[in-house]
Amino acid sequence: SRHSCLTNCTFAHTCCSQIVGLNVFRSVVVIRKGTVAVVERKGKFLRVLQPGFHVLVPFLERLHTLRWRWTETYTNTSGEDVSQCHEAPTDRIDLREQIMDFGVQRISSRDNVELMIQPVILYKLVDPVRVCYEMYDLVHALDKLMQTSLRAVVGDMSLDDTLASRDDVNSSVMRALSKTARNWGVEIVKLEIVSIQPMATIQEAMHKQLAAERTRRAEIVAAQGYREQERLKAEGAMHGRVTVSKGEQATAVLLARGTADARRKIVAAEAESVRLVGAALTDFGVEPTQYMIGMKYIETFRNIASKAARRILHL
Repeated sequence: SRHSCLTNCTFAHTCCSQIVGLNVFRSVVVIRKGTVAVVERKGKFLRVLQPGFHVLVPFLERLHTLRWRWTETYTNTSGEDVSQCHEAPTDRIDLREQIMDFGVQRISSRDNVELMIQPVILYKLVDPVRVCYEMYDLVHALDKLMQTSLRAVVGDMSLDDTLASRDDVNSSVMRALSKTARNWGVEIVKLEIVSIQPMATIQEAMHKQLAAERTRRAEIVAAQGYREQERLKAEGAMHGRVTVSKGEQATAVLLARGTADARRKIVAAEAESVRLVGAALTDFGVEPTQYMIGMKYIETFRNIASKAARRILHL
């Protein structure tokens, strides 16, 4: 009996020593750069551990543990995007910038068109105390806040406005998200919309509309080209006619000038011949006009005789 009591005491002492040694070992904490930890004493917040070597008071102090979830998005063998959520407890708070993918969100626009929107945020934890105590499930809260903010912004916009104003959607959702997230110790650095896709029927209708618009533009361009071609042809024909008429006018002017010059020269020659004949007939007492009339009479008589086989002349 005494031996068994001694054995039990030894076992209890060994167990206590191991428990104490384990707690002492767990009291030694090393915080890496870029992370912090929150220390609690008797269930109350005590301090924030910065990067470095720290020793906690055994049995009185412990690190606060929070739930952290993250989502991984990958493409399966069918080509579809699949999101998988993981959850794990952690006592370290990472202060570096991180990316949170919310997966595809189904949002209805103002004109009742269902859109599949995939938002992504770049964030960082700036207040470890608020991260630990303001919200129990921070990731889930950010997810729901993102859904409500997207519904509020996209629900007031039409399909065309949503597709054409992605930057406006980003800025509006980021303002709504940042205001609440800062109260939880989270700073939203940037928000981006990865994709905005309407339903398959709407996409098909948009493709048909785009094809019709392209066809209409092509027909307009062809009609404008044909109109320009006809206009240039008409202008060419007009310029050709103008050029021809100007050429004919110039030819007629030159012909008239040539005829006038020829007549002037003929008249001048005849006047010179009359003067010479008159000068030659002065000695014989004959007037130049009588001589010219005689010459015309002889020439006329010659023409009459040469152009008829038989003529009767009365002299």
